[in-house]
This record gives sequence, C-alpha cells and structure tokens, in this order.
Amino acid sequence: QSKYYRDKKGYVKINVIFEKINNYDIINSKLIYYKDVHFQDILDRKQLDFELLNGKNIKIDIPPKTKDKDIIIVKNNGLVINENNQRDELLIKINVNL
Repeated sequence: QSKYYRDKKGYVKINVIFEKINNYDIINSKLIYYKDVHFQDILDRKQLDFELLNGKNIKIDIPPKTKDKDIIIVKNNGLVINENNQRDELLIKINVNL
C-alpha cells in the first residue's frame, strides 16, 4: 500500500456483469444443462463428453431407453450449496435430434 492511498477514504463502486450461457439454466436452485444428442448416439448408447462450468471434463453414459426431454442426474456437479464447496446435482435435459 502506497503512502498516497493509505489515508484516502471514499467509496469503491464495483460493477458485476453476468453473462448468460445459453445451454444452462437455474430452476429451483438446480443447475440444468440442455444437451442436444443425435438419435443414433442414443441407440448406440455412446458416452457424452461433457465440460462442467469449472472446466472439468467428464463422460456420461446415456441410459437405456433415453427419450427426448429425459433428464440425466449427475451427482455432486451442480451449484455449490454450502461453504464447504459441496455441490448439488447437475440435471442434463436431453434434446434428441434426428
């Protein structure tokens, strides 16, 4: 801290800008991701490569008989729910493309 600022008093204005990420939404404090999946990938039960908001990459198995608008629940990868950085569930809503 310099001598110039040590004795200064005043206000600091902080401007926070939130950027909406189109594939994500928050409903009832749950983080929801909308994922487009090709119909053939569902039939082949391919794994989905998925990048979380914190940059971590995970692979998710497509459950058998997955349909359009089904929700896949990924535990401990949603929003932070307490001061110990424990995370809630991430909900992935499947949008089937033909």
